[in-house]
Amino acid sequence: MQPWPLFPTIYEINTWAWLTDLSQQASKRLTLSQVPQAELERIAAYGFDGVWLMGVWQRSPAARNVSQTHPAWQCSGSVALN
Repeated sequence: MQPWPLFPTIYEINTWAWLTDLSQQASKRLTLSQVPQAELERIAAYGFDGVWLMGVWQRSPAARNVSQTHPAWQCSGSVALN
């Protein structure tokens, strides 16, 4: 393993949306531990120094309430990762 570069490049993934899309493709609910190897290799091929899995935390009831009561914060569709 090589040391991190002084200015690493990071690929950020909206984890919730990504797992939702992967689950739909697989026709079953997937967790992080079930992400297909081919998907990991696809992301690795981009050549970034690291991957940041945004949103890997437990959502609170208060956060869910805010997201459901503020229409401007609601997603209008699936997020494409192409």
